[in-house]
Amino acid sequence: MAEPLFNEKYNTYNEIAIGLDSEATKVIRPLLEKYSELGYSPREIAYVIERAVSAVECEHILRKSIDRSRKERKAENEFINERTTKEE
Repeated sequence: MAEPLFNEKYNTYNEIAIGLDSEATKVIRPLLEKYSELGYSPREIAYVIERAVSAVECEHILRKSIDRSRKERKAENEFINERTTKEE
């Protein structure tokens, strides 16, 4: 299970989340400023960034699931190979 980023009692960011927020802001602020200076809407820029974050999140979740499935398949194949070898 993943570690929480919120303080349970007050539903606020914990210290790790505060640091993560700070790091993310350092990456996002220059992008927002750059594209705003090029004349694009800050709201639309934020939308594009949010969609990119969502896509990366989905990729991460799927990659973990695929890796887990591959490990399980490998273990099953090794088990089958062991049984086949013993039967011969």
